Amino acid sequence: MLPGSSRIKLLFGWAAQLRLSSTCRKRFACLPALLIVAAVVCFPVVAAGQRYKSAPVVDRLRLDAIFAQNYARNPTNDPADKQRFDAFFTQYYFPAMTRFGPKELADLGNMRQDLFTRFLWRSQSEQLQRDLTQKAYAAMWTIVKDRAYHPAVQYNAILVIGLLDAQYAIDVGADTRPPKPLPEANKALVTVAEAAADGKPVPPQLVVGALIGLERHAKYHESLSPEAVAAMSATAQKLLELETPLPNVDHDVAAWTKLRAASVLAELGAVGTDNNVHLAFMKLASDNSSTLDDRCLAAALLRKLDYDGVQLDGKTTVEPLVQLAVAVGDSEGKRAKQFQDARMSTGGVSRRGGRGFRSSTNPDELAYDRRPLLSRLIDLRRGLGAVKDAVPADQQQRIETLLTEIRTIVNSANDKDTIDLRLVTEVQDMASQIRAVSQSGAADATDVAPENAL
Repeated sequence: MLPGSSRIKLLFGWAAQLRLSSTCRKRFACLPALLIVAAVVCFPVVAAGQRYKSAPVVDRLRLDAIFAQNYARNPTNDPADKQRFDAFFTQYYFPAMTRFGPKELADLGNMRQDLFTRFLWRSQSEQLQRDLTQKAYAAMWTIVKDRAYHPAVQYNAILVIGLLDAQYAIDVGADTRPPKPLPEANKALVTVAEAAADGKPVPPQLVVGALIGLERHAKYHESLSPEAVAAMSATAQKLLELETPLPNVDHDVAAWTKLRAASVLAELGAVGTDNNVHLAFMKLASDNSSTLDDRCLAAALLRKLDYDGVQLDGKTTVEPLVQLAVAVGDSEGKRAKQFQDARMSTGGVSRRGGRGFRSSTNPDELAYDRRPLLSRLIDLRRGLGAVKDAVPADQQQRIETLLTEIRTIVNSANDKDTIDLRLVTEVQDMASQIRAVSQSGAADATDVAPENAL
């Protein structure tokens, strides 16, 4: 049996690696059923003599699924049909989402997706959408507030809340429109996240689920009240700036949570009072205790902030990004050197299970994996490009030098005609050039030090 923090890490570590279907990505829908399977592994049905709670389910109403789908598409004026439709959800569908057997937990992702794709999004009746949305919100919020439900059941419930809208999107046709998040849902998500930020014992699965929903709400925040936006921003920033990690989570999960909080702020777009949001992002990108990939992701989020008319301090902005570039250059330069050494020692033939260099088309051929290089450099390029025009002119030149080096390597790595040995040599040259930019900044600081001392 894994310890609690490891189970949380496993659950959300898998979640971060999953990909959504094209339909779900477009509509910010649900993580697939595999996530709930992960929850089954992480949280057993019976733990220390505890049996989780489930609501009473009228199973015979499952047979009304086809009727309910047809009614959602074309609701009738017959009160009996409306009553039958409502009963399907209130007595069967939503209660079934509280069951915690392995099969039922594995089905949660599909049930969540079906709620939107087969009923809410499929319906042409806004009145039906409003009624079903309110019923879904009431049922899911009841689950979120009750710790007696299985953690995966609670996680599913808060994901549903984050997807509920006051007005659902229209993606095709002449009258396309974005979604308008449900204000009650937004308030519920903020309540959960704020309680965690204030140090209250909120289950980690609820904190993560709330942040996923708030990230979506932040993207479509124009329909929310200024007070709601302010509360969402303050809560996300409080979570981002937490010095003490959330209880019952390890470092990796805490770092992932901070990135999600940063994503909420990035979608809102404001640099904050006295640039405090921007500075929080810079601190996240500078955190040497985080992984290099997480730091690069934090830098990439800078491109979503609105720097129009903003003046940034060069030292607190450029230097952290330069040091991040140095870290990326050193890491990739080291990996490039390892590849060169491996090619020389093996003659280009892969030793399976060895150094981790492989060919996707020929397992027996040693190949340089360009994906980590490209991912980090593209994230870094986005961050540098976002702040370039907002820093002093002398610092803009340092950024442009870095961007030139990065563009060269990205173009070369994307070119299939660039052979690996040539690319790794270029990567090592890039690392040296980035080091030179860093040292030039240190020399400039030394030059002005005596004047500052006076």
